[in-house]
Amino acid sequence: MPAAAPRSVEKCSGREASAGFCRRPPNRLILKEASHSLETRAVGDFQDGPVQADCDKLPIIMPLTSGDLDEIMRLERQCFRDPWTRRMYTADLTENEMATYLAARWPVAAGQQQTAAGDQPARVDAQRAAIVAYGGFWLMVDEAHIATVATHPRWRGCGLGIWLMLALLDAAMARGATISTLEVRAGNIAAQRMYDKLGYALAGVRSHYYRDGEDGWIMTTPPLKSPAMQERLRCARAEAITRLKRCCDLLRTTQPEPISERPAP
Repeated sequence: MPAAAPRSVEKCSGREASAGFCRRPPNRLILKEASHSLETRAVGDFQDGPVQADCDKLPIIMPLTSGDLDEIMRLERQCFRDPWTRRMYTADLTENEMATYLAARWPVAAGQQQTAAGDQPARVDAQRAAIVAYGGFWLMVDEAHIATVATHPRWRGCGLGIWLMLALLDAAMARGATISTLEVRAGNIAAQRMYDKLGYALAGVRSHYYRDGEDGWIMTTPPLKSPAMQERLRCARAEAITRLKRCCDLLRTTQPEPISERPAP
């Protein structure tokens, strides 16, 4: 069953309008350097004490499911000025065969395992650990278009954006994608630098692409399985692992400042 028709599609591209709802243009990656408008530092399980993540392990990538949407909606409000709705995610997760969404969860440290309702032990730590990053792409023929990427506010600048993007590109290649594309704000220098590390290059500009009038940069990769691209991804993976471990060790011993959960302006 197709998603319900939107009330208005004036700001939608043709692809968004045909999907049956109005989304703001992708890509929406939020990085520490580009998040000056966000006043909150963290949400969820990491706001009341030092980080519980097991720094000897790396974040585990798992498919995003409808059962994760409460957590995703909380993060959406923290990360974005105009967050996607539950309906948008539900439609992509349950009705859109072109969509693939992934979440990164960091296993909790030994002795700090979270439990499910009724104090029943969690079967797998990663399934109970908080989501620290999430994102998705739409596969159109052989092109994987990055739709959204977000990082938990407290973990920005730690390499999670690269880690998740690498997982998305791996999933895209497994589904037959030969290239990847995205749109990014012209002023989002931090995101552009990260995309450059992942092999994306400027391919064009869409004037006044975003709802506030900012231009959008169209970026694309070379063939994903080309030797040059694979070498870039290998280097990006090594950098992400180093940054993740260093950042986790630091955050594990740092008491976060008190915060209140509220939407970003």
